[in-house]
Amino acid sequence: MKTIAFCSYFGNPGKASLIALCAKQLAETGKKVFILDTDLQAPSLQCQQLHGAEFKLSSRNFLDYLLGFQETGQASDRLEWYCTKMDANRTLLAAGDAPSEDYFAKLLTFDWGLLFPIDGQRSGILLFLHLLKVIEKDFSADVLLINNPAGVTQVSCAWTVDCGAMPIWLRGDAEGDATDVIVEGFRKSGRDVLIVERDISFEESDSLMCKLG
Repeated sequence: MKTIAFCSYFGNPGKASLIALCAKQLAETGKKVFILDTDLQAPSLQCQQLHGAEFKLSSRNFLDYLLGFQETGQASDRLEWYCTKMDANRTLLAAGDAPSEDYFAKLLTFDWGLLFPIDGQRSGILLFLHLLKVIEKDFSADVLLINNPAGVTQVSCAWTVDCGAMPIWLRGDAEGDATDVIVEGFRKSGRDVLIVERDISFEESDSLMCKLG
């Protein structure tokens, strides 16, 4: 299963739109695509308009999955309970049902220290590795597309460094965007990384699809 993590230094550079476009184009070639939105602070991939498709969003989501882990101390194998089947080739695990007061109230009950404790335990890494195995095994995914929170966060580093996802950094147009500096750091560490412009052209989109597929 090819695993791609979409990253950006600032929020709102068009990351969700690019992920939805990639998922749609890959699905049209017959690829089984799993979309995972880990941006709990600003969920967006649950919006049907992004995907150009109508679907009934699951009442459970990635935040619920994490809260279950918080309650039981175990990662659930029943990932299908939390997912939305968009069509024959696309499955979505949405971050949450935002924007809503209930969602953000629930988000405040999640303890991030469970995933990234200061004592150095690797709970979050192990949980993400577990997710990779379940997604590949139970959903027969050819490609996993991950929406990371903006910035260089523990979540984005977990996926791209510890779990081996290929990072695609979407360059923003805001002053102070540090995408080039971050990407250079990745490349100095010997990691493969792509940069995509915010206003990606059709030619660049086709080239990106070839690399993803």
